[in-house]
Amino acid sequence: MSVRLSLGFFVCMWAGALAAKDDQAHQVSLDSGFADTRAAIIREVDRGDLYREITDEQRKTLFAELDQIAGLMDASSSPSQGDQATLQRLQNSVNELLVRVAEDSKLVCRRERGLGSNIPTRVCLTVAARRRQEAASQEAMRRQQASPGR
Repeated sequence: MSVRLSLGFFVCMWAGALAAKDDQAHQVSLDSGFADTRAAIIREVDRGDLYREITDEQRKTLFAELDQIAGLMDASSSPSQGDQATLQRLQNSVNELLVRVAEDSKLVCRRERGLGSNIPTRVCLTVAARRRQEAASQEAMRRQQASPGR
């Protein structure tokens, strides 16, 4: 039994390590590999797995900034000081946005017991969805406490 548990633990850790590798946010760097990174980011955003919680506004901002970076990098082989500062600002903005959206999009699963049931079920939600759910329940509690006469 101990060998079976150890083997199961190893398989779970290995699968988790592979999943963690695939779930990491992309990081934009201003080198020759930018075009490949840009294509991978666009593909991931369109696919909707890693960045499933991206809003339309964030998507527009991300794509506009990626286009600006591509335009500045294509315009000249050696950008001026002003262009370098702009590129650096855009790179930081894109990287922060990707990390924030990827963190909000992580899927978290918990075993919860439903009301009136003793059987736990697996409930999976993104971090952002859980945050919205908690805010909605707190708002409902606040409204209920504000009008006790109902």
